[in-house]
Amino acid sequence: MSSPLVADDVLDIDADMAAMLPPAETAGAQGHGHHDHGHGHGHGHHEGHGHGDHEGHAHGHHGGHNHGHAHEHGHGHGHGTLADSNKDHFSTIAEKYSEFPSAIKLARYLAAAMRKTYAFNEESTTLLDFACGPGLVSRELAAYTKKIVGVDISHGMVDQYNKRVNEQGIPPEEMHAVCIELKGEPGELDGAKFDVIVCSMAYHHLEDIAASTRTLVGFLKPGGHLMVCDIARAADEREIIPEEFHKVVSHSHGISEAEIRGTFEGAGLKEFAFKALVKAKVHGAQVDLFVAEGVMAAE
Repeated sequence: MSSPLVADDVLDIDADMAAMLPPAETAGAQGHGHHDHGHGHGHGHHEGHGHGDHEGHAHGHHGGHNHGHAHEHGHGHGHGTLADSNKDHFSTIAEKYSEFPSAIKLARYLAAAMRKTYAFNEESTTLLDFACGPGLVSRELAAYTKKIVGVDISHGMVDQYNKRVNEQGIPPEEMHAVCIELKGEPGELDGAKFDVIVCSMAYHHLEDIAASTRTLVGFLKPGGHLMVCDIARAADEREIIPEEFHKVVSHSHGISEAEIRGTFEGAGLKEFAFKALVKAKVHGAQVDLFVAEGVMAAE
């Protein structure tokens, strides 16, 4: 993989994950592990997301992941989906998620990379922040957009997102989040289409990234851009996410450039690009986080 766009930093996701780990569950209770990749939240179609945050513009938003995004995770009581587990788990950590240094920095780095490849216009650009979490990436990009809609399946994350927007005095018509599992059905998000869709650190939690990508592409305007940040598959094909977390993670080895390219192109996107964004410490190993981009054909 090429040198990362951010060459002078290694995000310590492990440190934030440690802060997020839930209390040990009592033996014999319905426990079933929480993984806690840290940011994310699962979302529609089992998606999760990462979120990063930052101080700055009046509206910003997500980005990081502490392993995070979408984790459909954790709690399953023997049944229920990954998404259901993620909803519960991420709602419990929603208030502290915005304080994780790795999430804040990842949101900042991702937003900067996006602005280099897409010509944002504060008078016209509309953005969908998928698996938005508390809105770290959104806040980073708010000053450069006309409208941002965040989507997450965690009520707690959506509440935090909207609380922060309200505290900053931003009208909901300019920036707000909704709690919904997107399925690509008519009328979702009031039929809105977006210039840019971003998803940070959630794809490795999705059960079917091809189906989720097709759903997201359905919300793009002609010429719109989909940008995804996640963990790159290592050159030696090693497993990055340990077995105890496999119940909430579908891509324990990360995602390869070939896989994400095939997924994007299979959903009809053109002009595929794949770049290393920044290195991160995840489960004791150093990994690359990538940014992948695809463009919807213009009409």
